[in-house]
Amino acid sequence: VKALTLTWNGPNELGDGAMSKNPQGLTRFGRLAVRELEKNRIAIDVSHASDPLFYGVAEIAEKPLLATHSNSRKICPHPRNLTDEQFGIIRDSGGLVGLNFFTSFLREKGEATREDLWRHAEHFLSLGGEKTLAIGSDFDGAEMPKDLQKIQEVELLWETFFHHGCPEEVLDAIFYGNARRFFELL
Repeated sequence: VKALTLTWNGPNELGDGAMSKNPQGLTRFGRLAVRELEKNRIAIDVSHASDPLFYGVAEIAEKPLLATHSNSRKICPHPRNLTDEQFGIIRDSGGLVGLNFFTSFLREKGEATREDLWRHAEHFLSLGGEKTLAIGSDFDGAEMPKDLQKIQEVELLWETFFHHGCPEEVLDAIFYGNARRFFELL
């Protein structure tokens, strides 16, 4: 086990997920779990965390943070997406943020496409995310963009980023290098 997501969308024994009503953050047991997970070199995944849970983890974590599948709340204001401040905390911790392909996290209205993923990536890159950004997907049951329905089409996403001027060394980092480095250092 290399990573553990503390919550899904609702509350549990560890804390409150992103869709919890009146979230309180980490429970006492959640704080103990974060410490034990880190001691065992298991990354804490904050992708489904409520804002209070995210900040609670960030306050006590001693290791780099991980958001396996999260986008930018500035581009699409869904509570599952990260604020610029949260992205900065993950970046500054030496952490990793994997882009999420779920259409509801890419845009508020209309059909999502690979272009929407580029908008999120471009924003995170503008925040200094060259060593933080990765591919996260969410192919396990979420609704995908019409032009990114299966894993074989991720190559087309690489081409989309490249056509927008993303340098190949940054693409290599986003599409495998950053995640590889993160998990090798655990």
